[in-house]
Amino acid sequence: MRIAIHQPEYLGYLGFYNKMMNADAWILLDNVQLAKRDFVRRNRIRGPNGPMWLSIPVITKGRYYQLIQEVEVDNTQSWRKSHWKSIQYQYQRAPYFEQYAEQLASIYESEWRLLADLNIAVIETMARLLTVERPTYLASQLGVNGNSSQLLAELTQAVGGDVYLSGPMGRDYLDESLFHERGLRVEYNDFTHPVYPQAQGEFVPYLAAIDLLFNCGPASRDVIAAGGSQTQ
Repeated sequence: MRIAIHQPEYLGYLGFYNKMMNADAWILLDNVQLAKRDFVRRNRIRGPNGPMWLSIPVITKGRYYQLIQEVEVDNTQSWRKSHWKSIQYQYQRAPYFEQYAEQLASIYESEWRLLADLNIAVIETMARLLTVERPTYLASQLGVNGNSSQLLAELTQAVGGDVYLSGPMGRDYLDESLFHERGLRVEYNDFTHPVYPQAQGEFVPYLAAIDLLFNCGPASRDVIAAGGSQTQ
């Protein structure tokens, strides 16, 4: 059984869901430290003059070493209204916006205390709409401790996996011996970003996957599948 492990990104880009598609099960790595500049609390959509960031405000004062599962959203700011307004403004003329808008808007109508809970809800909704759903586990609930390659190997074992599916950059940092000594194989998900129709302007890659969904609708799954495969 092939297991993919990834931090719970906000919205996620195509490669995120491509790796999910190519795995048999998925672990959301919520028990590691939140990095200041990553995609757990922000992502990009199409903007009027190119890509624009949607960033979720979180409470960080005095909490520098907090784990992703502990991070609280700063709901004193009206970020939910702002994010949905930006999404609606940018994509309301996209071919499939009306087909999916209600299901995504409901996420922004709810108040979220924890960033991880928000991201998990978004990931589950997007996986369903993209038809790439897989059994999903939270690392924080698996009783596994460790760092780096050891943590990834033991998480893979904890859910009955025999193959760990890494992103391509794993070649630069994974200690494959820690997997092999546990009887696990390592594979890499080599993702090449596909080109697909966008409603306006020149094509912009590496946007949040809602860009694909609103532009390509039911064909989105095939677009994602075209972007990657596994290699050892």
